[in-house]
Amino acid sequence: VLSSELKEGSVVRPWLGVVLQPMTVELAESLGLDLPRGILVASVQKNSPAEKAGVREGDVILSMNGNEIESDRELQY
Repeated sequence: VLSSELKEGSVVRPWLGVVLQPMTVELAESLGLDLPRGILVASVQKNSPAEKAGVREGDVILSMNGNEIESDRELQY
């Protein structure tokens, strides 16, 4: 945080622009997944980085940079 503040003059926080929903067994079954893994994109904010990248409501994010995603917190850091 300190290096960001010194470099940018303020704290720069990443923003994806999505509302995420944890994956449950029931939700995974309804989506046709064999196991409850990843996270569900519940909504995408207009003009957000996610929308510009083509992320859509109903997408399931399974990995990022080759690492499996098990909770929304993993996308926050």
